[in-house]
Amino acid sequence: MMKRKRKNTIKLSISLVLLTVLSIGLGYTFHKIFNGTKPTIKNSDEINYEVKPFERKISLVMVGDALYHDGVYKDCYDSSTKTYDCTHQLELIKPIVSNFDLAFYNQETILGGKELGLSGWPNFNSPYEVGEAFIDAGFNLVSTATNHSYDKKEQGILNSREFWLKQADLGVIAAGTYKSAQDRKESMTKIYEKNGITYAFLAYTKGLNGYTLPNDKDYLANIFDYEQAKKDIEAVRDKADVVIVSMHWGTEYRTTADDEQKELADFLFQNGVDIIFGNHPHVLEPMEKRTVTLDDGSTKDGFVIYAFGNFISDQNAENTRNSIILNLT
Repeated sequence: MMKRKRKNTIKLSISLVLLTVLSIGLGYTFHKIFNGTKPTIKNSDEINYEVKPFERKISLVMVGDALYHDGVYKDCYDSSTKTYDCTHQLELIKPIVSNFDLAFYNQETILGGKELGLSGWPNFNSPYEVGEAFIDAGFNLVSTATNHSYDKKEQGILNSREFWLKQADLGVIAAGTYKSAQDRKESMTKIYEKNGITYAFLAYTKGLNGYTLPNDKDYLANIFDYEQAKKDIEAVRDKADVVIVSMHWGTEYRTTADDEQKELADFLFQNGVDIIFGNHPHVLEPMEKRTVTLDDGSTKDGFVIYAFGNFISDQNAENTRNSIILNLT
């Protein structure tokens, strides 16, 4: 059966602006061109069609890891009320984020809530108030697929997923961990729309720090598998104008992409992905526009940032405080 072609073409262009501390700002133009037709009737036997192109745009802003060590979540604690409030940590970023249609971040640590016992490295668990602060700042696109997703086992994922599902009415989309096979299927095949542009958002991690999921519950976290990822992308590729994938991959503290990251990027692009958000190394890695050759001989452009670096953390090692705010239009 011939697959229906994606209905629109995508043009990509990139420009770079050097910043300080938050090292690089990037403007990236992602134009969607649609052809509209307007009939002009000259007489009863003749109709001329005038083709008029027009643009539709989505603006996006993206940051890296929300890595909540003990010191970071304890900074949210108010001893007088015995409650957590992390909004002050993002007050300077909120005016920037609120200007964009979509705002992405990587929730590195599981939001299992106080009932599971808050903790830092090596088995993290963060308060729900972390997610509330990011939502308050304007973030609405979240990856929960990380090597720490299973730090609090199944209950941690279930608590986290319930929290994020409650935010759906606020327009918040979280991908990567799920409470059931049906939940995963519905999330992974859902098509979203903004400003007349449709998009899909998928998220994967390369591993869970040595943990393995129960045999009958592989839906809990999206551990990357070539065959499954291909099926996931095929399910949305011809329905969405733009396919976005968040990948938790790479080598920690390495400032360049490794061979596996490059191979995975090509695989994703060749199967229909347009934009890849990378995380895991906790340092800033390069970004690039890639052109790949498809099975039919045609070529396709895609954009990848291999790692954003830490957005908020308590790390002090070399390069772990270099990060990025990435802007795509």
